[in-house]
Amino acid sequence: MTPEELEEQIPWEAEHHIPFSKDDVEIDHQLVGSEGGSGGQMELLLVAAKKEVVSDYSMVIREAKLVPMIMDVAAFTIQNAYEATIRWFLRRQWPSSTSAPLSATSTSWRAVPAHSRAT
Repeated sequence: MTPEELEEQIPWEAEHHIPFSKDDVEIDHQLVGSEGGSGGQMELLLVAAKKEVVSDYSMVIREAKLVPMIMDVAAFTIQNAYEATIRWFLRRQWPSSTSAPLSATSTSWRAVPAHSRAT
């Protein structure tokens, strides 16, 4: 399956795994396993967030005169925060970013300083 075909097929396949209408959610995916093996199946990481939640948080970010670039689900944000912390310990430099982890039951906001700290 070509990347274009996969992109077209994702919303239809996602309906089987997401408890909301595909029209009510933002969907993203990442291919984690290639075609091959039995039946030419692929392994995908599928993420969905309600459009209303994404819109609300985007609006808050814009009202703070910031530009939303990426919104992550909580598990990914935790991983990214861990990696940023490791980078800080190794290089003593904070990344210039903030994060807004989204989940089905709650959303929290974390900010990472947008400046480097001198050691």
